[in-house]
Amino acid sequence: MEPNKAPSISKKILCMKYRYWLYMTLFFQYILIVFLFGCVGTRRWVRKGNNNTEWEGGLLSITGSSSYWKDMSYKDAKDHLCDKKSDNYNKDLCNVFDKLYSAGAAYLFFEILALLLIFVWIFQVSYALMEKQLLFMSSETGAKRWWLGLLWPGISLLCHIIGIAIWAGVTKSEFEVNCLAINSGRLCSTNGPSLSILTIFLYLIFGCVYAFMMYFREGIFKKANDGNKEEQDVEEAPAQRV
Repeated sequence: MEPNKAPSISKKILCMKYRYWLYMTLFFQYILIVFLFGCVGTRRWVRKGNNNTEWEGGLLSITGSSSYWKDMSYKDAKDHLCDKKSDNYNKDLCNVFDKLYSAGAAYLFFEILALLLIFVWIFQVSYALMEKQLLFMSSETGAKRWWLGLLWPGISLLCHIIGIAIWAGVTKSEFEVNCLAINSGRLCSTNGPSLSILTIFLYLIFGCVYAFMMYFREGIFKKANDGNKEEQDVEEAPAQRV
């Protein structure tokens, strides 16, 4: 194998060519990207209130309300309700929107990191399809460093988990709790947190399949390197006799 050459994609891992394992990984990556965008883009993250006082919120703004709050960002709502000199001052709602704004910004930051790492993972798989190595892996060390290929999806998953953990910890939002009172009680979690939790399970499932592929891919490296050494020994033997 050439110094920067990866294993041939025509080689088989179990009963399927390495090429198709890589295509399957790209499909998994596409699904994860769709779900991550869905987590950020859904308009239903939290719900609070009842009847005329009920409102729903997305990650960064109020998306459904019977009042003038509708389509107002949490930051604007916070500024509107936290002004003690204003007639609209409401300490409880001020705290709610302040926490939602801070938690949403933190979640968005870590989701962006998670997405960027998935794109790096995509580059790695794309390079493998071209039978090239990305960054630190070479044909000589690939068998020893196969697990490094798991860094991108692993750190991406970690960023996603940190994001949803911070959001849940700051907002204190929960599933199936009493959130009818506008000025007291907890927030009700809706679609956004559910999608985020589902995305964690998808990460784990897809990551296990990818780790399985990378582990058996190590055998391709080892066989290729052993073959190269045998050829080199055969070529050097006549020269030594001379």
